[in-house]
Amino acid sequence: MNEKKIEQLRGQMKKAGIDVYLVTTSDFHGSEYVCDAFKAREYLSGFTGSAGTLAVTMEEAGLWTDGRYYIQAERELKGSGIQLFKMQEEGVPTIKEYLKKKMRPGQTLAFDGRCISAKAGMGYEQELKELDIVLKYDEDLTEKIWPDRPAFPCRPIWNLPLELSGKSSRDKIAEVRAALGRDGAEALVLTKLDDLMWLFNIRGSDIPCNPVALSYGYIDRNQSVVFVQKKALSEACRRALIEEQVTIWDYEKIYDWLQDLKDKKVLLDGDKCNYFLYKMLSKSNQTVLKENPTEALKAVKNQVELEHIKECFCQDSAALIRFMKWIKERVGETVITEMEAAAYLDRLRTQVPGFLDLSFGTICAYGENAAMMHYEAREEHNSTILPGGLLLVDSGGQYQGGTTDVTRTLVLGEISAEIKKQYTAVVRGMLGLSRAVFLHGCTGRNLDILAREPLWQ
Repeated sequence: MNEKKIEQLRGQMKKAGIDVYLVTTSDFHGSEYVCDAFKAREYLSGFTGSAGTLAVTMEEAGLWTDGRYYIQAERELKGSGIQLFKMQEEGVPTIKEYLKKKMRPGQTLAFDGRCISAKAGMGYEQELKELDIVLKYDEDLTEKIWPDRPAFPCRPIWNLPLELSGKSSRDKIAEVRAALGRDGAEALVLTKLDDLMWLFNIRGSDIPCNPVALSYGYIDRNQSVVFVQKKALSEACRRALIEEQVTIWDYEKIYDWLQDLKDKKVLLDGDKCNYFLYKMLSKSNQTVLKENPTEALKAVKNQVELEHIKECFCQDSAALIRFMKWIKERVGETVITEMEAAAYLDRLRTQVPGFLDLSFGTICAYGENAAMMHYEAREEHNSTILPGGLLLVDSGGQYQGGTTDVTRTLVLGEISAEIKKQYTAVVRGMLGLSRAVFLHGCTGRNLDILAREPLWQ
């Protein structure tokens, strides 16, 4: 089936004069998770992991993904004719290296520029410049061969009240304006969804496991604009935005708005702003590629937020403890599969006050399955949980007052000396990291050795 889809894609490529077509795992906002309407790479390749890029030439097709998904990708790509490229493995070319080797001078590389970051698009420009490769970034070829493509999401948008946010949208916008001045910019085009939700004190559910609404934002010294699907706005949310002096435009009008923007010094986050939007803005404005000022501002929680986050974790932890008691009392007495255990934990979370959704699909992995990163139990591989060995549970919830993400490894009976040794090494790494005293400017990468050293030893 996937071979047929690739051939249909090649037919569209031939019509459009395209030599190589790229399909990424992203939406128009650089989101980590995407709704079904944006799962073009999954539709074409059959690979369901949350990260990967598909490259299709007239002769072959390849998929690049990281170490979390090697085993899953090998299984799901079997028989598709698509070659798996294991990223960062020795001897495996990057996508750019592959393109430089496969493409001839003057050929055309195409992709949907709305689904590739500005940074990535500029990277392809630079790498392929010496080959004089033509970049077409306005091509969504998948749309032409995906007859039953899921509808674009448009779910209700509501406002987060002050008793949960702790700060008005107007005050947050003032902080953003001050930050823009320090960055030497006159305006900000904001595309990152969690930043938008924070700035405008709104929430939605357009993306599974994320309380976000598809939206854009524009801020300058004189105006603040949010681009949303107006029919999704609750009346209370619409009134709240107007009271905060935020102008509301239709989501689809963002490109019309930017088309009319002239001679501005506009700040964009190159990792999150899409390439199409960046190229449009660059034609008549000066672009400043820096991290969104909202990123640092929302990282500093106010007292109201802190109290709600603490309450979320207390309530969420209580649900997890109930699960731990349930599984330990029943394992060996009744047959419990990984999927059944995950479903039980999910039900417990739905009973927590303020529950909105899971923060990601619950990972419940028994025995050797726990060694697979981002493992997901399914009907075809759904192990029975037995007394003895380890059960890994990685789970979390989205609540009105915060987000949780908790990993626990449960001992379900007798374990071997080897497991004890490895488990203790992990504990040592965790303790070493938690006790670290570090200098200002240190990053997670600098501290990583503290966690890994006991394992390396």
